[in-house]
Amino acid sequence: MAASMLQKSKIICRRLSQVDSGCLLKFVRTKHKYRHRGLPPELSKTWVKRKAEIEMIPPEENMAVNIGFPVDYKSLRRQRRTSSLSRSAEELAALERKSRHRELVAPIEEVMEENFLGQGQQSVHTLASHYGIFKDLFGDAYFYSQLQLEVGYQIEEEPDMLNRVFYGNPLTPVEANKQPDVYYKADPDKLYTLCMVAPDSHLEHNNKEYLHWMVGNIPGCSVQKGEVVCDYLPLFPVKGTGYHRYVFILYQQEHQVDYSTEKRSSNCTSLRERTFETLEFYRERQDDITPVGICFFQAEWDNSVRNVFHNILDMNEPRFEFLPPAPYVPKQKIWPFREPFHVYMDRYRDVKDIQEEVLVEKLRNADPFKPRPQAKKYPNVCTVPDDTPSWLRLKLTEQRLKKSYWKYLDD
Repeated sequence: MAASMLQKSKIICRRLSQVDSGCLLKFVRTKHKYRHRGLPPELSKTWVKRKAEIEMIPPEENMAVNIGFPVDYKSLRRQRRTSSLSRSAEELAALERKSRHRELVAPIEEVMEENFLGQGQQSVHTLASHYGIFKDLFGDAYFYSQLQLEVGYQIEEEPDMLNRVFYGNPLTPVEANKQPDVYYKADPDKLYTLCMVAPDSHLEHNNKEYLHWMVGNIPGCSVQKGEVVCDYLPLFPVKGTGYHRYVFILYQQEHQVDYSTEKRSSNCTSLRERTFETLEFYRERQDDITPVGICFFQAEWDNSVRNVFHNILDMNEPRFEFLPPAPYVPKQKIWPFREPFHVYMDRYRDVKDIQEEVLVEKLRNADPFKPRPQAKKYPNVCTVPDDTPSWLRLKLTEQRLKKSYWKYLDD
């Protein structure tokens, strides 16, 4: 018995040595009931190899830098837990009684501010990373918003209402034609800087932006009392380039900052002067300013952009046209499988030949001295001869029902 088993194992080894490695791997991967995904253990990398590849990249090149203030999520959770537990049973019972009688008034501003801290900051950071704001403006750096920056454009028909700017919502250029209203809850004894940049609108350099608005040395949240470094410029996303991002960034200053080098002329309309780089701006003043707030929206071309180019920028309006790629036509086969003959052959015919065939059929049934005949109620009621090929039968049916390219017979 042992000798027979040894002989069978030798035969299996001899047969396996004769097959190629691909068949052997296939045998190894399919010998169990379930097929495993990925490379087999014989070809996959070990943990030692993966660790060596990771350590080959310098840590400073593989890590992003937080240029904002740190966020302590543990202290926020502890603060919320202690604030809820610090209330006595009588206070909680009174709140529950008011809620039942629908007499409980919740302070909306306090609730929104409390929700923004912690989970709200993480959500803003996730959205900004998703839209590539940090990557395009700060390179490998990022920050968490410490202040909830609220920006809104007034509606001309209803001055009491605003078109709010959130985190990637679309707005039209005509809605953002005038300077927006900005609000944030800040310390009145500190100074701030507000910038509005367009990272997608530069007409010459892809890695530069246009500065649409900049106000520095803002006392607290009084934006109107700050130093206007650059006047507000309406949006001008070029036609055919899709949606453009427009980003508001709020910086907290350590002290009074001299913006004489960044100062633009009054009502500046020169795109060369408005060329801006957020990363270089921050590098020069990273000891004086720290980003603490962000919000952004998207906009694409509308009719108001033409007015901005012609009357404000005093230049011709550039336009881009999207040329769709040619439709994919697979290689022609000698024996197409389960496709009507005429449909398959029309795919490789010239469009002009098809149009000529339709025109000839249209002229054959048209009479210049008689009105156009009315369409038949049941056009496919007449049968075709039995010896008609199936593909021709289908073609005649489409022609009678005016389907496919035969629909142009009535034009």
